Amino acid sequence: MENFREGLYFQVEEKQNWEDASLVWFYSSKKGFKPLQVTDHTKNLRKSGVLLFMPPGDMEELEIEGSRCYWIGVEDAKGFYSRKHTSPPVVKRIFVNAVEIQNMETLEEQEYFADFSPLNRRFPLYANHILHAKVWVNEKGALSQEEMKGLLKSCPENVRAEYNVLGEIEEFYVLWQEAEEFELSENPRSYRIDRGTSELIFGEGIQGAAAKNRDSAAFKVQVTRCSGERGNLAPFSSLRFRGHLGLMKHMETTGKITGGWDMEGPGDALKRGSHVISGRKRLVSLADYEREAMFFSRSIHKVSCVPGKNGKITMVLLMKDYKEGSHGFYAVRNGLKNHFMAQCEITCKEEGIEIVEPVFVEISVKLWVTAKDMGESIEVSQKWLKGIECYLEPVGEGEHKGWEIGKLPGKSQLKMWLSSVESGRICHISASARYQMGGLDYEVDLEELECLPSMVCVNGKHEVFVSAERKEGSHDCLKKYERQIL
Repeated sequence: MENFREGLYFQVEEKQNWEDASLVWFYSSKKGFKPLQVTDHTKNLRKSGVLLFMPPGDMEELEIEGSRCYWIGVEDAKGFYSRKHTSPPVVKRIFVNAVEIQNMETLEEQEYFADFSPLNRRFPLYANHILHAKVWVNEKGALSQEEMKGLLKSCPENVRAEYNVLGEIEEFYVLWQEAEEFELSENPRSYRIDRGTSELIFGEGIQGAAAKNRDSAAFKVQVTRCSGERGNLAPFSSLRFRGHLGLMKHMETTGKITGGWDMEGPGDALKRGSHVISGRKRLVSLADYEREAMFFSRSIHKVSCVPGKNGKITMVLLMKDYKEGSHGFYAVRNGLKNHFMAQCEITCKEEGIEIVEPVFVEISVKLWVTAKDMGESIEVSQKWLKGIECYLEPVGEGEHKGWEIGKLPGKSQLKMWLSSVESGRICHISASARYQMGGLDYEVDLEELECLPSMVCVNGKHEVFVSAERKEGSHDCLKKYERQIL
């Protein structure tokens, strides 16, 4: 087992805002359990993820409760889970031999023998869904021997030299940088990528340096792309892999994979363009921050900025794939924060902005309704359940677009919405709210809950009780019963 990295995927019941939890891992040896160094992508079992570790050389089997195995133990170092009203992590399933994958593919480097002219500054990249590219431009004739040797010493990671048999530099490639606009780039060695047409664009020499014609390759490009929406997979999908992977026979996903998007269409491009024009790339108001976050990733469904003390901003992100856990949120959080730091380094320092998930409030509804025909009770209950779930779903479609972050429905609003369901009559309705905050679980009546700016409602567990509609003599008894429970 030594010198082999092991990965265990923990599928857990995700906990929110449990930042204080601290778990310590151990492994079994001849002398008992010893501390185990791990790379924990589960955030202390707060979310589903991979736990990576190198099995130590002295890891041994131990017999515990009649089972002789290699054991891994975990301990609550700070006693966080021993606190009142705090439940321990719930591990639903563990997968062995787990690795993290990304919807990303780096293609082989291509050489371009180009004829540059004022009318020929665009070159096809022969790839779609381009994420980024490395562009190495041949500057052999533009630099002296001293300049090339100086660059090789000062920044060897950004230059590549090719030598002839005499040891002389024959070709000299410099790594150029991508820019959104040539006139805004501080680095003259810049290029642009038109991801809509999959083209590489060089400057004309005034705004952005102009690449030169060469007898050999003028530049080399290595493209990194993704599969777009094709990379979104159902749970336990089989994966195909290229080449030989030793003893590996089968590969499958541990859960649903989401977050892949195809290239934006004309409508999305127009919306993004209008945002750029209206904001002029300035982040001043909270609305500016919210718009910038929405256009950063199409995986984000809603954004709400909450101002705090001393100018600190808390940004709450609701992801479209929130039902699949926190993977989507963690995939964009760091990139979004770095984007804001680059956009507003003067007005907002790194510690001045915090990006968090919403506090999900599970609203559970119990509904008592009457039906004319008890033979249709299953169909009736399904209609009511569908109406409740549609109303409380934060990522809504159609008529109901979902509740905004920081707003929760009341019982009267819920009853008014359900009155549109044409199936039976409501006798009584009750609703409770359950949420986690500060590592504690709370459950209260919906009417007693004080809504916080970071809260968003989601569906809990709903129940619909269907009874027959009483007639004539028994109708008064039903009315009396309704008054009592209402």
